[in-house]
Amino acid sequence: MYVCGKITEKNRGGNPVVVRFFGFLLLGSVGFVISENHPVVFAAPPSGEIAPLVGEVKFKDVFFDSGKYDIRPDAEVVLKENVEVFNDLLKKVPDAILVIEGYSDIRGADTYNLELATKRANEVKKYLVMLGISRERIETVAKGETDKFAEGITDEAFSLNRRVHISLRLPEQSLVNLPPLSATSKEGYSQNLPSTSDLKDFIGVELKRFAPKYITFTVPLEMKVGVFSGVETMVTKDIIGTIQDRLKSYKEATVKLNPLMGAYLKGNNYYIEALTHEEQEVGNRENAMWKWRVMPLKAGNQSLILSVVLNFNIGGFGDKQTVEYPLYVRTVTVGVNPLYSVKSFIRGYWKVLVILMIGFGVVGFSIKKRRA
Repeated sequence: MYVCGKITEKNRGGNPVVVRFFGFLLLGSVGFVISENHPVVFAAPPSGEIAPLVGEVKFKDVFFDSGKYDIRPDAEVVLKENVEVFNDLLKKVPDAILVIEGYSDIRGADTYNLELATKRANEVKKYLVMLGISRERIETVAKGETDKFAEGITDEAFSLNRRVHISLRLPEQSLVNLPPLSATSKEGYSQNLPSTSDLKDFIGVELKRFAPKYITFTVPLEMKVGVFSGVETMVTKDIIGTIQDRLKSYKEATVKLNPLMGAYLKGNNYYIEALTHEEQEVGNRENAMWKWRVMPLKAGNQSLILSVVLNFNIGGFGDKQTVEYPLYVRTVTVGVNPLYSVKSFIRGYWKVLVILMIGFGVVGFSIKKRRA
């Protein structure tokens, strides 16, 4: 488990000194962490029974309908099972905490998704309290939109990301001083690095924070089935530098963003043709431009999703990491095109039409011959 925080101490002059720390807590053992001034660790739990017990505890997540935050009947069954598991755990770990994380899928505005995720987490908390869990034993966290549980833009992926994730947090452990450990070597420094998943989440948050300022996504509000329209996105050179500045103090690790950025347009019921390279270098010019030709294949409200791919290295020792972030979702009203519908029907069923025409011809010829 990843841990981070700070300690306020006093030096010999009596002045307070803030010591930042971070690292990994290894269940059942002592895990070390590194800071600029003083290394510290979280000690193992006082009871030898707690760590193996906690490692075996698994809670089930609950899922929600699109745009909803009410508890479904299947979620009620799951939550009751989770309560039984948690009550058994409390007998051995009375101070254990349930952490309730609310999520939404990637469609919709960030503010709306965060609000929806908050409501889902709060609804689950209220239901758990109703089942007898003390409010003091529950923490709620709104995570907003995500695709970490299921990637893609299918209905199945969306439904798997509309969830509340339930996990366990142990009570605070004591802090113990360790002898200094050099962070200059590759071996020592590698243990000072954050997890890749945490870093990806951090970059994703910063990307979405600055996207409205540095990334434009131009999509027609209306299209017609079978007719091509232009879609484009522009990224200004400042976005890489801005996110890089935000990464300078990230958990005391050196993170380097690669200026090579990818932009990908996705959407069900569309034919999409890229007119520019999907990967371009950002930062050496005023802007980078991506363009696509898009043809809807089905009428109705259809979504287009812009995903951005970033590359980065951690600490100068790790391999290049590549991660894709769904950034914008645009809903397009696609109108019916009668001419295209007729052409599509003919293209799809031309063999049947030929057979029918031959059949009608044969029947007509036979009737005419009989009359003669």
